Amino acid sequence: MAFTLAQTGCWTPIQKGELSRLKTGQTNVLGSSTSGNTTTTVYALSSQTVTKEDGTLYQINGTYNLRLTFTNGAMTTFDHPIGIEETEAGKYTIKSGALPPTAVRLQEIQRVEVPDPKATGWAVAGAGGVAVLGILIYAFVLAKPDSSLH
Repeated sequence: MAFTLAQTGCWTPIQKGELSRLKTGQTNVLGSSTSGNTTTTVYALSSQTVTKEDGTLYQINGTYNLRLTFTNGAMTTFDHPIGIEETEAGKYTIKSGALPPTAVRLQEIQRVEVPDPKATGWAVAGAGGVAVLGILIYAFVLAKPDSSLH
C-alpha cells in the first residue's frame, strides 16, 4: 500500500497549456556562514506559479522534474534541469538532465505533472512507518530467544 501511495501521491497534475509557461527552475547558494560547529547556508529558489488541472494555483519552487503521460499510454519523466522550448504552435522540445532533447506535440499529451513535495513527505512517512513496524515485529517476535533450548 505504501509503495502505491509513493507512486501516485508524489505528483501534481497541471493543465496541459501550462507546459509553455514552465521555466527552468533554479536553486542557487547565496552564501554560508559558520559559527562553532554549525554552518548555515542561504539558498535562493526560483519560483513560478502554474494552474493545476482542477483550476487552483500551484507554486513550483526551485528545480523540478516533469512527468508527461501521452495519449498512447506511454509515460516519460524528465529530470531537472528542465528546458522547454515551443518550436511552433503546439510543438515543444523538452530538454532535461537525463534524456536527449525530446520533441512532443501538445495534442499527444494526456497529462502534465510536476512533483508535490507535500505528498512526497506523506509517502516517505508511510513507507518509513511500514519499515519501523517490520523491525519491531522482528525484534519482539521473531528474534526472541527460545528459552526451551536451555
